[in-house]
Amino acid sequence: MTRFPQLLLAATLALFAAAPAIAQEEEAPRAPVHKKTTKQAKPRKAPKKIPYEKRVDINKASREQILKVKGMTPTLVDRILRDRPYKTNAELITRSGFQRKDYDAVRGLIVCGQDLKAPAKPAPKK
Repeated sequence: MTRFPQLLLAATLALFAAAPAIAQEEEAPRAPVHKKTTKQAKPRKAPKKIPYEKRVDINKASREQILKVKGMTPTLVDRILRDRPYKTNAELITRSGFQRKDYDAVRGLIVCGQDLKAPAKPAPKK
């Protein structure tokens, strides 16, 4: 029975001695993997701009009024309502998690309360 521990020790040492040689064996070169090309989503076209007075005020409008805006989905409307009030339209991206494509689809149709007035035209140069 005294021989068994010696055999076990010899087998363990042989295994550890062979491990680096096994790890350094080169793998057969693999064939290049071709990635499947996926169709990229087409960017949404920006809607035609409507006059400022007719745009939907996202700070004051009800859920139903915002849903009537072309390009709005119930999920986007819920995000708008959750994070109201907004100072600028661009805050939809920074605060509500809108994606840029969603914002571009509705930017000419919505407005924030303080943006409701049309921007002043620059003074003519003399």
